[in-house]
Amino acid sequence: MAYLPNFRMMIDEISENTNDEIVIVNDGSIDGTGEFLKLWSKNNPAIKIVNNKVPGLVNALNLGIEECSYEWVARFDVDDTYSRQRLNVQADAINSNTAAIFSDYAIATKNGRIISRIHSAVFSQATRISLIRNRRTPHPGVVFSKAAVQSAGGYILDDFPCEDLSLWLRLSKNDQIRTVPFELIKYRINPGSISSTQKTRMIQKKYEVLNRHPLIEDEIMEFSSRFSEYVELLSSSSMAENRIASSLQEIQHCAKVYGYSLPKTNEIISDLTFINVLRFRKENARNFSETIIRNSYKKISMPIRFNT
Repeated sequence: MAYLPNFRMMIDEISENTNDEIVIVNDGSIDGTGEFLKLWSKNNPAIKIVNNKVPGLVNALNLGIEECSYEWVARFDVDDTYSRQRLNVQADAINSNTAAIFSDYAIATKNGRIISRIHSAVFSQATRISLIRNRRTPHPGVVFSKAAVQSAGGYILDDFPCEDLSLWLRLSKNDQIRTVPFELIKYRINPGSISSTQKTRMIQKKYEVLNRHPLIEDEIMEFSSRFSEYVELLSSSSMAENRIASSLQEIQHCAKVYGYSLPKTNEIISDLTFINVLRFRKENARNFSETIIRNSYKKISMPIRFNT
């Protein structure tokens, strides 16, 4: 309930001048949320309130999807904050082969202070491989195809609290999932959230899900062998080095989790390390030259004094 007033202002602003439908699932709240939502819906005809009769996150998620009238669904969590341009940016990335679209995101404390930034994998194959660590596909910021998600089986109760990872793994077997290289969500970590209170259970369930819906060795080998192409594709993206480094770590993690042999990975790491050293030296040289130029400008701008 504490976040609802700010959430309302944000959603009203994001959905202004659109024909979007806003489906809100009330999962048995008893803190005044129901009354707040009723009042909100009276002032915003786009809002559709759904009360979850079978409490629980997974049931609430599936119910929300079922109640959505449109083909594409954008998830929002009440305690997170979103860019006003979020829906437009993700909608522009939709094509006939895409089933889900994620984005970069910031991680913030309960008070909203940013403590970390996560840069996504951008392209579909890299995004699927990134699921091995389940860090670059933020559940609260996904936009997905309702038909594709339901065809994949929706959220599965037995996979809680990794119901989202399970869905992305199943979804990406037959359809593309991808991300946009823009920070569109500030993900707030709350002490009482599932990710905080059930961390050990989440880790255990994560590996259960990864083994039940494994990333196939051939696809990891293919991605590894074509990594230089991925690097080239990312060259124009912001924070390219961070995205590349994360993908390398994910390839290595695949080898560790599944016991795959990926000899090409060590060669890639060696090459990229050399490239990063060169970039570091280039950046230092550029900074040094800029310092010299600034100092020269200062000297030029100094008043000239004549001895008399």
